[in-house]
Amino acid sequence: MKNLTGSENPQTFAELDCSEEFTGEVHGELVFLSVINTFLSITAFLGNTLILVALRKDTSIHPSSKLLYRNLAITDLCVGIIAEPLNVAYWISVVKKRWDICHYAYLTVYFASVTLCGVSLITLTAISVDRLLALLLGLKYRQVVTLKRTRFIAIGGWIVSVVSASTLFLNLLIFSLCQYIVIAFCSVTTICAYTKLFMSLRHNQIHGRNDVFQGQSSQANTLNKARYRKAVYSALWVQVTLVICYLPYVIAAALTPQRGMPLSTYLALQCTATLVYLNSSLNPQKTIREFYCSAEFTGEVHGELVFLSVVNTILSITAFWGNTLILVALRKDTSIHPSSKLLYRNLAITDLCVGIIVEPLYVAHWTSVVNKIWDICYYTYLTAYFPSVTLCSVSLVTLTAISVDRLLALLLGLRYRQVVTLRRTHSIVIGGWIVSIVGASTSFLNILIVSLINSSN
Repeated sequence: MKNLTGSENPQTFAELDCSEEFTGEVHGELVFLSVINTFLSITAFLGNTLILVALRKDTSIHPSSKLLYRNLAITDLCVGIIAEPLNVAYWISVVKKRWDICHYAYLTVYFASVTLCGVSLITLTAISVDRLLALLLGLKYRQVVTLKRTRFIAIGGWIVSVVSASTLFLNLLIFSLCQYIVIAFCSVTTICAYTKLFMSLRHNQIHGRNDVFQGQSSQANTLNKARYRKAVYSALWVQVTLVICYLPYVIAAALTPQRGMPLSTYLALQCTATLVYLNSSLNPQKTIREFYCSAEFTGEVHGELVFLSVVNTILSITAFWGNTLILVALRKDTSIHPSSKLLYRNLAITDLCVGIIVEPLYVAHWTSVVNKIWDICYYTYLTAYFPSVTLCSVSLVTLTAISVDRLLALLLGLRYRQVVTLRRTHSIVIGGWIVSIVGASTSFLNILIVSLINSSN
């Protein structure tokens, strides 16, 4: 994804970004971005898959609104399984100097990214208008906003995005014009919709008006207003998240010179593109938490949760004793190379933490769901989420390091002990923990900030 102008074509940028002269000094940075985006790809896939399952089971959301949320989840899912793997393939092809693969990966990821970003932007605009119509139309909302009309808008959004992205291969001036029109239209519409929304909500709160939910009992009226306010703030948060994730890339692209792009600008564009992809992993977190701690979603699986609690209690005990014995055995063993021993010890410590921290927290979470103690459910979910993501990531990184360590022992022979030193292995272990903590923190902070917003409303 680059800043393209009418005087050049995508082939020119592909040749520039797929040349050793231009990218030869940033191989380390591209490998790091590849690791981060692989992790984000997995979280985007799992998170948005859970959202689609949750939306399928939820019956409280209006079908038209559900279609828009489902469309947004599908778009973010496609980012995780298409755009991010393609971008990783592009970066790896640059590092490996496979310029033929690099050229096609560059053009493909550009087209896929522009299309999916366009669909996300149009869908979020439609969600903001949907929330405004729900407020303004009142009881007529379900008659005006039908499933057929919403489906037409969703399909239209995909068609507009695909056609707009396709102009990239025809004429870059037309492509740029299409992008500016779509972004300007969606931005102005969204800003106007949310401004009108909050002005109306503020006016109704001051004057105590209930005409939006007229014709309902007092209890149902209060419940519907609370649900509506919650839906508005949820949609607004998704919009704010998109702006935060997209704005750095937009600024970097706008500041890119038309000719003679410096290497620092290229690297800034690659890093901010990763932030764009991060948006697809952040969007699901709020909805996942709401469904995990709601009677509507968990009411039919209490027996299964009790079974999982018993199984995980047993696994927690075995993980504790098993990994404790491994640490004792590694301390006494002198035949293993110190670097290999460090990796095995790191893996055992990680699994030990899973047994004494993560599994008890999830048992507490499942027990609170069964007993319908939603406050405890909410806090145990928040508490378990961060260490579970962190420790699973560290385990994955450590297992990868162990596999590479065994390969180097075979390939290097007598040189193995000189190349694979304890100091370098320490750096890899510490780096694995840092990457895992940073990755888990981004998602955890998103959940925490959204929770604070909800508690203040």
